[in-house]
Amino acid sequence: MAVSSMQLVDNISVSTTAVVSQAVNMNGANAIQSTVVVTSTGSTSLTMALEGSNDLSNWSNISVGTGWATIGAGYSTPAAVSGIAFQYVRLKFTAAAAGPLICSAYLTTAML
Repeated sequence: MAVSSMQLVDNISVSTTAVVSQAVNMNGANAIQSTVVVTSTGSTSLTMALEGSNDLSNWSNISVGTGWATIGAGYSTPAAVSGIAFQYVRLKFTAAAAGPLICSAYLTTAML
């Protein structure tokens, strides 16, 4: 099983306008695990979504289940998704209310 880990974002400021991470080449992997650490500076929570693409231009939401809904300030959450059929993935972050928050995110890919 090939595993690759990387830091996607480091202390980015997120507001009510969505921010996306860099794209990650899955290199044949079909599963990911993400860990996100949120530090609040004004917003109440962070909404995180996983997106997939095969061409880096057209992005689709990937259904991820319940562990990804909303993350509160100061909370670190690991979330895993398998069965990914896209060449590239990225994370999309949106703050739930006015006032930015700061977050960092890490992603691990694997072939399961």
